[in-house]
Amino acid sequence: MKKSVTVVPTGFSWVALPLTGARERFAGRSERSKFSLVLLGRHAATFSTVSAMKRHSPVGLVGHSNGGSAQQTAIRSARVSVASFRKYVITGSASGIGLATRHLLEAQGHHVIGADIHNAEVIADLGTPEGRADLVEQVERKSGGSIDAVLAVAGVDIPGPATAAINYYGAVATLQGLRPLLLKSSAPRAVAVSSITSVHPYDEQLLNMLLNGTEEQALERARDASYVYATSKRALSRWIRRNAINADWAASGIPLNALAPGLVKTELLARLFEDPDKKRAVSAGTPMPLGGPYEPSAAAEFLAWLASEKNGHMTGQTIFIDGGADAVIRGDSVW
Repeated sequence: MKKSVTVVPTGFSWVALPLTGARERFAGRSERSKFSLVLLGRHAATFSTVSAMKRHSPVGLVGHSNGGSAQQTAIRSARVSVASFRKYVITGSASGIGLATRHLLEAQGHHVIGADIHNAEVIADLGTPEGRADLVEQVERKSGGSIDAVLAVAGVDIPGPATAAINYYGAVATLQGLRPLLLKSSAPRAVAVSSITSVHPYDEQLLNMLLNGTEEQALERARDASYVYATSKRALSRWIRRNAINADWAASGIPLNALAPGLVKTELLARLFEDPDKKRAVSAGTPMPLGGPYEPSAAAEFLAWLASEKNGHMTGQTIFIDGGADAVIRGDSVW
């Protein structure tokens, strides 16, 4: 059943009618997030967020004097939404975990600027220095110069140096390049997506070049090295651990973390699992005794928390959401 909320500014009544297929907050649950607002006796307008209601009402959000408890609950929930409205940047937003995270945050009423090589507000190739610079320039322009969180989700697993270029250099450039925009937020957050493969076998020489050498050296090594994907993710997790506690991040009030997914039900995994031999090899390399492979939405939930105001003290961590794979692979060696 559709619900409505009456909001009374000075001398007029705003009636909020849910739009078809949209979401609105009632009783603390995200059920709809768009309203068709009608100023009784005057004109109609549509606003995409509750914050727009507040801006266009002379006295903010005020319950109708005859409103019941459900109406007051809705208005209190709307006030919470206004207070927590945030602006996010997500790379890799066109598919997989990035797309699932975008859908989740938008359903919660937040504004998302997506970046990808297609189907996004920002079109940029993170495999090149020019593309990374273009990302920063476009985000700055489209965001108005400030954001609340950046989620560096974009990543690939393809032969050759592109994997290292995107997974490591692209992610680091995204985090560093957008940090000045985060400084304008009252609760800035930064998150990257690593992988369970960060604890798999890796190429020591490539790892050292990624962390301490030049991009040219690292990409040349990546042409012939084994374990390029795993090495790029290990390097990203190590970069985050090293940098999260320095002045640019911790001292600036910006928690910086990574999420390390296990096997996620994406198109890539589906294709791999079509071959029984590859399925056995992949499953053996990433054993997941709790639940096995999962939907991208599960990773999105954790990413959303890491990038939210609620995460004010965790930093420098790579959090494994892997069904127990890390515990199986590394066992007691960590502790």
